[in-house]
Amino acid sequence: MKILVVTGSYVPHVRGGAEYSTQITAQALSALGHDVTVLTCADAGRREDVLDTDGCTRIVRIPSPNLYWNYHTPTAAWKRVVWHLRENFNGDALEGVEREIFSIAPDVIWTSTIENFGPLAWEAAARVGVPVVHTLRSYYVSCYRGTCFSGAKTCSGPCPVCAVATVGRRLSAPLVDGVVGISDFILAHERHHFPSARTRVIANPIAPGTLQRPREGWLGPRPRFGFIGRLEPEKGIESCLEAWSQLPAGSASLLVAGQGRPDDVMRWRRSHADPAIEFAGWMPAADFYRQVDYVLVPSRWNEPFGRVVIEAQASGAVPIVSDRGGLPELVQHGVDGWVFGSDIADDLAAVMRAAVTGVRAYAGMSRAAVARAGLYRPEAIAAAYVELFDGLVH
Repeated sequence: MKILVVTGSYVPHVRGGAEYSTQITAQALSALGHDVTVLTCADAGRREDVLDTDGCTRIVRIPSPNLYWNYHTPTAAWKRVVWHLRENFNGDALEGVEREIFSIAPDVIWTSTIENFGPLAWEAAARVGVPVVHTLRSYYVSCYRGTCFSGAKTCSGPCPVCAVATVGRRLSAPLVDGVVGISDFILAHERHHFPSARTRVIANPIAPGTLQRPREGWLGPRPRFGFIGRLEPEKGIESCLEAWSQLPAGSASLLVAGQGRPDDVMRWRRSHADPAIEFAGWMPAADFYRQVDYVLVPSRWNEPFGRVVIEAQASGAVPIVSDRGGLPELVQHGVDGWVFGSDIADDLAAVMRAAVTGVRAYAGMSRAAVARAGLYRPEAIAAAYVELFDGLVH
């Protein structure tokens, strides 16, 4: 089967877990014997045609058909406004994607994080008559930011700005033939935009070779908690630090890996000046997981999935997640991790205190976590996509 993947950014241009998930799945599809081409954007002023790191998956990079490539965010507000307007109605994107479809001649098109191409990728697929499947990795059709989160809280519905800024996305969504939710939560939230599409829930994959042996206990005499990701309020870093401050002194340590606004990071460093807390800045995820026993995912927004959770489980670490979005779907509370109530005062601190005294249960939870991560092997995720593609092509 010839598969065209359309995505606004692709490894090595990474802004979050979506790019990794797309690459791992695309390469797994190639490994199953399918002919996979990824159409993406880059800084180059001309079309590039190269092979991915697996030596099989083809990558076609073109300049963004929008005002600029949003992998880089300009400071000028007027440029951002124009970018969002063109994201909905952009003849250059329509013609550019259509041209690549005719050149590649795919049997099916899979769109994933389609910013820069926008919903015009769906329009192009419909015009050429090739079935298109879209993976819901954000709230792209409902919210111009893709988060449905503003003012330190989850949005109860579309605001007037989002209603205008996503009008083209909503108008084009009915053209999509198949929709994949990376969790039950996001599929239920966004399903109404795609009235005629076949739907499936297919999780994100773990990276090949990352499934480790279960751990027999903590890495040291006291547990080490870890937080990895963007240091922003919606990711729950403040909740993490507040809960940490409620633990008995000397009972654990904390590793914070990630970057944020320098003023915010400095403020958190000063307000939580504790030798047991290490603000490490950016670090490779594999190095991070090797250094922690429990991984904190205290998101305040409705995370559609949470790659950090399955990466932690694959490493043998035990995740502690908030009850937001699709996160609780990845953890069986008390078995392979813990789920805490994000709106319940001090619930995260209570779970962390239980973890501090849970050394006897740790080995069993680590075994269960690794077993859970095995469900997300790339070949299994790719096979689920092929089943959906086959149903639309044939």
